[in-house]
Amino acid sequence: MLDAESCRIFQSMGIMQKLEKQDSKPFYQHRFVNKNRRKLIDFDFRDLPETFGHPAVGTYFHQPSLERFLRKEFLAHQPRVDMFLGYEVTEVADGPNMAQLSARNSATGGVETFFGHYLVGADGGNSLIRRRIADRREDLNYSRQWIVMDMIVHDRGVWDAILEGAEFKCDANAAVVFVKGHHGHIRLDCETTREKAATFSEADARRMAHSYFDASSAEFIRIAPYHFYAGMPTKWRAGRLLIAGDAAHQTSPFAGQGLNMGLRDAANLAFKFDLVFTGKADERLLDTYEQERWQNCKSVILAATANGTMLSISSKWGMFKRDMAFLIARIWQSLGRDIVSRSTSYPGYRAGLIGTSELAGKRLPQPLVTLGDKHVLLDELLGDGFCLLLKQSETGRDLDAFQTNLSGRVLTLGEDFTDTENILARFMDRHQALLCRPDKYIFDAGESGNRLCNDLMVALSQSGKGGGR
Repeated sequence: MLDAESCRIFQSMGIMQKLEKQDSKPFYQHRFVNKNRRKLIDFDFRDLPETFGHPAVGTYFHQPSLERFLRKEFLAHQPRVDMFLGYEVTEVADGPNMAQLSARNSATGGVETFFGHYLVGADGGNSLIRRRIADRREDLNYSRQWIVMDMIVHDRGVWDAILEGAEFKCDANAAVVFVKGHHGHIRLDCETTREKAATFSEADARRMAHSYFDASSAEFIRIAPYHFYAGMPTKWRAGRLLIAGDAAHQTSPFAGQGLNMGLRDAANLAFKFDLVFTGKADERLLDTYEQERWQNCKSVILAATANGTMLSISSKWGMFKRDMAFLIARIWQSLGRDIVSRSTSYPGYRAGLIGTSELAGKRLPQPLVTLGDKHVLLDELLGDGFCLLLKQSETGRDLDAFQTNLSGRVLTLGEDFTDTENILARFMDRHQALLCRPDKYIFDAGESGNRLCNDLMVALSQSGKGGGR
């Protein structure tokens, strides 16, 4: 599942526009049931405000279609991207001038050596790069055994009869998550014991799927035991070596945030690498990657862990409180919607490449704005660099330097575009100027655009000094 922020990242790359045509759909329906599959509460979030330009509770996408598009169409036409598929990394090293990687070609058996200014290990939960740079890990108190099942329903009549969305079965130490995806794909996860996981068969999987739909003709493409663990290494960078994605953070799946956190990692690193490589920032700027992402990821993982614990809680008192909460939310639907809305609104950044105002580190909303006779999402105007938003036009030396040295864009509300619903003006509140980073997080807000531009230039030259998580 892609959350609204990940959709926004893909939108900036032109990928979301491709997915929206036929390979994704909004993830509106959520059902919670008890162990007998009797309804606890239903949620339908069709009219929840799309604060960041995409469905607030997420978009389900077809992963095989995305991967084919990325490899065969998107990356294949990027002149500055080289792909080396079918290699196994065997060794990495951090040198004074370059990072080094050795990899075995699975087709020839030969070992080749690659060099780069930096090496980012996005090599999963058993990351070689993490073992190379991390001293210890912080356990975030979720460790459970699950069975993960992926299947394809080829019978159109059977597929159409399956309810849209996801069903979450609350059962003591035996929770089940059932998701109707896209292009006939079904995902079914069940909590179990290590002993049962070792002997779980396709016959067991088919019997479980039968309780949801006629699974007699379903094609199982994966049945695998999976150890869901929540934790992070305390160190994400050592010299020229960095980690991202599952290598940097592992989470339980109950907020659908594993992939989303990895995309945010990539977006955060991408613009910082660009600034360092073009000489517009000191290389210490890369230290702000861990400063910003570590605490953000921890908050997301703790929220996911709380969701998972809620589904499989085994104490009678805990189950009573959970079921009463669902009952109250059923009576007051707005309360239930507010709870879920807050659970999808993850915190911004508290330290790093940010200023001092109360808006610094928050995500910028993305309303639909008017440009001439066209209606477009805000990011189409902001572009992929820094952008200064002003309530009133300004001129000045620092603002000119911002545009010249950083290719920053300057836009004035009401002059360069119209924010019909005044979402940006209300968000900026008393501030007259707001400076947005390329990843659409706010650097800072204040009274003067020139002052913000100067503060940014100083911060880029001094990045890495002080701070911390």
